[in-house]
Amino acid sequence: MLENNTRELIALKRFSFIAPVLNGQVDTQLKYFEDLCSNPIELPHYGIKTYSPKTLAKWLSAYRHGGLDALKPGYRSDRGLSRKISSELIEKIVEKKRDLPRANNRIIYEELVKDGVIYEDMHAILTRLCLNTAIFRLLM
Repeated sequence: MLENNTRELIALKRFSFIAPVLNGQVDTQLKYFEDLCSNPIELPHYGIKTYSPKTLAKWLSAYRHGGLDALKPGYRSDRGLSRKISSELIEKIVEKKRDLPRANNRIIYEELVKDGVIYEDMHAILTRLCLNTAIFRLLM
């Protein structure tokens, strides 16, 4: 989890890249962003990465709509929740897969939501289980 200080540093660094556009110091925004993205960019926490001009355009748009706070990285949508899959939940998912052996993951997910085993926004749990659990792969 990013601390507020780190989030602030990231926002300020992002702002430093879009500031010339905001100040009218560049002739064309696209050319400026393309030139800037031709080399890797270093951001706090993320390190050195290659960004696309479209990413910088999104930062510019975010700043215009929400100011400096909009340039801060967001929090995870599952912040504060356990991401570990309990053995009970694994058993219920495997049982559903055994009941519907020819069903794809989306159908299994919808059935589990309908049965109240998982919530609608928990699709990642089923995906993670499918990818990481040998037992589940044997049932497929």
